Amino acid sequence: MLQWSHKKFFFNNNYIKIMKDQRGLVKEILIIIVLLVILGYFFNININTVLSSATVQANLAWFWNILVYIWSLISTPVTYLWNLFLSLLHAGVNSAAIQNATQSVASSTPL
Repeated sequence: MLQWSHKKFFFNNNYIKIMKDQRGLVKEILIIIVLLVILGYFFNININTVLSSATVQANLAWFWNILVYIWSLISTPVTYLWNLFLSLLHAGVNSAAIQNATQSVASSTPL
C-alpha cells in the first residue's frame, strides 16, 4: 500500500521556499497598488490618462513588438520542450497509475 506523509509534503524545504516566494510576489503587487493609489491621491495623477497618452502608447507598442520578435525566435524550441515535458509527465502519471493498480490488485488477491 502506498503511504503518504503529510509532514513530508507540507514541511519540506522546497514547499516552504515556494510559499515564501509567493508571499513575496503578493506583497510586491500590494505595494504597487498602494503606491498607485498614493500617487493618484496626493499628486492628482490619473493613471488612465498617463497610460493612454501617445508617448506611453508608443513605448508600449515598441516593447510589445520586441516581445513578439523574441517569441518568434524562441517559439519553436520552447514549444517542442513544452510538449516533451507534457509527454514525459503524462507517461510518468500513467506508469504510476498502472503500478498502483497492479499493486492494489496483487495485494487484494488471496493467496
